[in-house]
Amino acid sequence: MNALVVHADAATDTISRYIYGQFAEHLGHGIYGGIWVGENSSIPNTRGIRNDVVAALKAIRVPAVRWPGGCFADEYHWKDGIGPRAERPRW
Repeated sequence: MNALVVHADAATDTISRYIYGQFAEHLGHGIYGGIWVGENSSIPNTRGIRNDVVAALKAIRVPAVRWPGGCFADEYHWKDGIGPRAERPRW
């Protein structure tokens, strides 16, 4: 029989909290209406991102949110999300 003993009190290294985080799934209203509402929305926002969602993520201390996440990340290229909005590809 094998045994593994972990001496948690003897740790010398710390794992960065920035390794852990959340990803935003591009399904349903997860992004559009959920996080992104657009700059002209009646929902309070900063540059189109809902203020209440940002506050909730801060409250639970999420160190990083990755978008795109899930299967959408397989198809999305980060260069499609930079530059003037009017010149970016539309999905």
